[in-house]
Amino acid sequence: MKYDIELTHEQILKKQYKQLLGGKREHWEMRGKAQLDFLKSQGLREDHCLIDIGCGPIRAGEYFIQFLDTGNYIGVDYNKSFIEAAKMVAADKSLDAKRPLIEQVQDFALPEGASSAVYAIAFSVLNHCDDSQRRSFFRNVGDGLAVGAKVFVTHAGWLDGFAVPQSRLELVRRIGEADVRFFDAAWSSEDRQKLFPIAEFVVRDRASERTF
Repeated sequence: MKYDIELTHEQILKKQYKQLLGGKREHWEMRGKAQLDFLKSQGLREDHCLIDIGCGPIRAGEYFIQFLDTGNYIGVDYNKSFIEAAKMVAADKSLDAKRPLIEQVQDFALPEGASSAVYAIAFSVLNHCDDSQRRSFFRNVGDGLAVGAKVFVTHAGWLDGFAVPQSRLELVRRIGEADVRFFDAAWSSEDRQKLFPIAEFVVRDRASERTF
């Protein structure tokens, strides 16, 4: 995966992770806030629980935590150093009072408590994964969330031609660039073309488990 790099503690203190993610330092804050604006446009409220899949150093998570009610943010990532960075950001920004749950996971296995989430976002995550990792996403995220939860996956052009395994995640919509404008300011035209479509999935009960 693209983000297999492990940062040292000193590199985290210097916030060198900001140079690793798209937009780098220049658009760090704008790209984080745009994700919150997008989810709010899709119905996210303060009292909803959100899981941020591939949260990284909580670039967007910082804004999610500020917006959501206490205890309603869950951030997960497989990269141990990103999780360390995320926890440092939460402490530095005095976000710990909002009791965010930030955990390292493997193969998209969601932590205990994820079943309370009614929204999930995987922003620029699966486009960096291989097919085996994508299958793990559909299996484990589908099993870890409650019926009716909405899951948004950006950079989802790879879905075309991908053999999706049997899963509780049902594709209900592909959101195109013309449908939302929150990403215009901090993404170049070329980057926006990669960001879309955004796939919206809904978690169905096991009786309706399907492939598509």
